[in-house]
Amino acid sequence: VLPGPGLTNKNFLFFQAAKKTLVITSVSPHRIYELDMDTGYMQPYATTTNPVMNFLGSDHRVNLSGGPARIADKGCYLVAGHISKGGWGGLRMTFFYTFRDSYPFDVLSVSRPVSFGFSNRLEYCNQMFEYEGSLHLSIGVNDDYSTLIRVDPEKVLNIMSPIAPSGP
Repeated sequence: VLPGPGLTNKNFLFFQAAKKTLVITSVSPHRIYELDMDTGYMQPYATTTNPVMNFLGSDHRVNLSGGPARIADKGCYLVAGHISKGGWGGLRMTFFYTFRDSYPFDVLSVSRPVSFGFSNRLEYCNQMFEYEGSLHLSIGVNDDYSTLIRVDPEKVLNIMSPIAPSGP
């Protein structure tokens, strides 16, 4: 099954839940597919709507970047994404969102685009993983170089704004 039309389905993020291999293909709507590891085919698993674009700006494209990292004590997963506008050298900035760690995996909170201090226009996460209680992010800067940073997950969670799902 193809993951859907549109450019928001460019980057996929894989995770496991309830002994299933799941794939996030879109932030808004939040689309998750189940992946059959034997065949490589995906089938729709869960889709929820949310007002994420109200926080990020409807004139931006929204792409997935890294994670999800499970935050067990909060009952959620944390994902890094990035907004984009324009072509080469255009705007690219990181944002984060959380989603519930159980079906239907609805989005719970979102951050506004953030800067880690390398660029205020072109600085975006292209990978994120959790290791020993810290988030490790690979950040692309100015289409020129990448850097690795370590971030406390609590600092990321503290910049999030709660959102209510728009519907199923």
